[in-house]
Amino acid sequence: MRPMTGLNELRDQNTLTWIAQEHGWVATPEDIVTALSKDGFAECKREMTTSESDLRPAGGVWQGVNPRTGSVAG
Repeated sequence: MRPMTGLNELRDQNTLTWIAQEHGWVATPEDIVTALSKDGFAECKREMTTSESDLRPAGGVWQGVNPRTGSVAG
């Protein structure tokens, strides 16, 4: 298996999936952080959310910045 690099490769490996109802891409947080790090983004913020009904983890928000270009990914 070749090493994972970038978000396009996550999509090609079917580990990054578009969820129409959520209007966004879904993958494991670890895969996303790894892919964006390999694309030059440094983590600057990570927050986890919980469901209101049972307080179990419901998702999260990650934000990174590419110090070379100033681009932000989230």
